[in-house]
Order: sequence, then C-alpha cells, then structure tokens
Amino acid sequence: MVTHQSYLNMVPDESNTPVIHVSQYDSNFSIKFYLIAVKDEFVPAYPTAVENNVTFTVESGTTAEIRGTKTDGNGYSANATINTSEKSVTVTGHQQMTAVAGKCVYEIVLKYNNKEISSANFILDVERAALDSDTITSDSVIKELVNVIDRTDELILAAAQTEERVQQAADAAQQAEDAAQAAQDISGYAAEVLELAQHVGESIEEIRTAKTTSQSAASSASQSASSASTSASNASTSASQAATSASNASTYASRANTSAASASTSANTAKSWAVGPNGSGSGTDTNNSKYYAEQAAASAATMADRVLWWSSQSIASTSGASGTLLTITDSRITADHILDKFMPSNPSAITSDVTCTTSAGQAVFSGVSTSAITAEIMLSKKDN
Repeated sequence: MVTHQSYLNMVPDESNTPVIHVSQYDSNFSIKFYLIAVKDEFVPAYPTAVENNVTFTVESGTTAEIRGTKTDGNGYSANATINTSEKSVTVTGHQQMTAVAGKCVYEIVLKYNNKEISSANFILDVERAALDSDTITSDSVIKELVNVIDRTDELILAAAQTEERVQQAADAAQQAEDAAQAAQDISGYAAEVLELAQHVGESIEEIRTAKTTSQSAASSASQSASSASTSASNASTSASQAATSASNASTYASRANTSAASASTSANTAKSWAVGPNGSGSGTDTNNSKYYAEQAAASAATMADRVLWWSSQSIASTSGASGTLLTITDSRITADHILDKFMPSNPSAITSDVTCTTSAGQAVFSGVSTSAITAEIMLSKKDN
C-alpha cells in the first residue's frame, strides 16, 4: 500500500492547497494529514497549542470524516482515522474516490459534541487510466462471436419450440375466454330470472289484496242484508264491488301462473348454459361453461406432463470412459419421455453423445464427461 503524507491547515487557506497525485481506479493507498493551524503563511512544523495566534487543540473523542466532490459532480464522504495525540488524520483510499479522472476537491471535517469544523481544501489529482475499466478488448469480442455462432442451431430450435408453446398457451387462453363469456351470458339470464320472480311476487301480493277486498265486501253485504228495508241500495252496490273484486282476483291468479311458467323455463335455460343439457333442447351438449372449464384444465394438465425441465443438474466426471453421468428421480417421469435437450455448462467436457433411458419415475443419462460440470436438461413425451 502507498501512503501519501502532507500537512493540512485547519484555517481556510487558498494560497497553499495540498495536491495528492493518484491514478484512476487506485484503491490500495492511504493519505495521512498532519493538522496545523496557521495564518497567512504555510509553516510545515509540528503544531503547538497556539500557532500564529490561532488556538488549535484536538479533544479526546473527536472523530474525522473526508468529504468532497468529484469532477462528474457526484459527492463522496467516508469516515477517517484520527490520532488526537499527534493531531493527524488518515484517509483510506477507495475506488469511488478515483473512479473519475480530474482534480477533485476534498476537505477533512472534525466532529466533537455535535459540532463540526472543516479544514482548508486539498486537491486529489486523479490521472486518467490508460485503459478504461469498461473498455472492450479485442479477444473478448472474438470469443463472444464464436460462442454465438456455435449456439446458432440451438437458438433456432429453441425459438421454434418457444413459438409452438406460445401458440398452445394462446389456444388455451382463448378457450378460457370463451368460458368466461358463457359465464357472463349466464349472469344475464340469471338477472332475467330474478326480474320474473319479482313479477311473480307482485302478482301474489295483488291476489292477497283482492282476497282481503272480497272478504270486506262480503261482510258489508251481510250487514246490509240485516237492514234490507233501509239499505237495499247499499247492498246492491256492495254486491257489484264484490263481483268486480272476484274478477280481478281471477285475472291476477292467471298472471301469476303465466309468470311462474316463464320463470321455470328461464331457469332451465340458464342451467343448460352453465352445466350442459337438461332436456331443454337448447343445443348446449358441448357449449356450456362447465365443458369449456374442463377442456381448459385438461389442456393445461397435458402441457405440464409433456415437457419436464431441470436446471443446474450436477454431472459426474467419468474420467474419459463411458458411464452414468446423472440419475434423476421424479414421479412425473414415464417411459414415454425422451431426451429433448442436454445443455452442459462446459460443452467441451462432454466427449460423446449423451443417451437417456427412462422408466416410471426415473431417467438415467449415460456418456463421457472429462470433468464435473452442471447441465440444463429437458425431457418431452413421445407423440403417440
């Protein structure tokens, strides 16, 4: 580690600004400042209690911090180590301090009892690095290009398989959307049934009212009969009212029967759209919410069983001879599954074709691997 040493004035002084020279991206360095307090003229001597009429002491418990602004406008601050007995502050270099080339302005801040005092500024002169940290070297570009070319066929095949799976997912989504539309239609039918039921309730209430009116008219007629000589005209009127009420009661009863029949028909139709045919003849054998939901679930389950995928599987070294590379135990594996993808982390370690033998709950992979590596593996079910 390189240690830079310098005096630093605790009195603002633009005439004697220390300059520390470092290289861009340096971090293995430190800066030790001997703190002094002088006026007008820089005197590099060990500080005393009073220098040039400036009282300067460092109390026990004082802490130190470095603060400044880099040439890109971003600030930087970090804790520093203070030695109160020799009045010195040591700053440990960090790559953030030297990330940007140019003359960066910093200061040392002393803290004691929630109070601060800042030193005069000093310059951290960061010389630009000959090779920038994010510069692309020629050999890295060539390696990346060769890697892309080697994987072209693999990427084309993966893209084709992805497109096929996306189409299958889109078909399943369309079936789910159709099922949702059917459910919405059912909701509309249910609203119509509710409205019909409300009409039925209103009709029943009208019948009760008519019955009450009829009973009242009959009572009036009985009372009128007991005084027929003086109330004959009233009896005739009451009888006429009773006849009218009876006629109204018959009409309301007929309406109630009609509404009840309509409600029953609508309920049967709504049930047919929801779960299938019920003798209504509405053509809903396979055009109902339950059917579409079952089809969507079956499609999703089929996709999950057809393709199995494992990542970061450990491949054992076979020391240059053919042997078992890996055994995967999984209840989803069947004898109908075949090896679809075998993508090792280091293709050059695999020096022979990899074979796979599947049975119920297990897949065994064989071949030659010169070293222990990992691989991504995909099995797919054979088409019947």
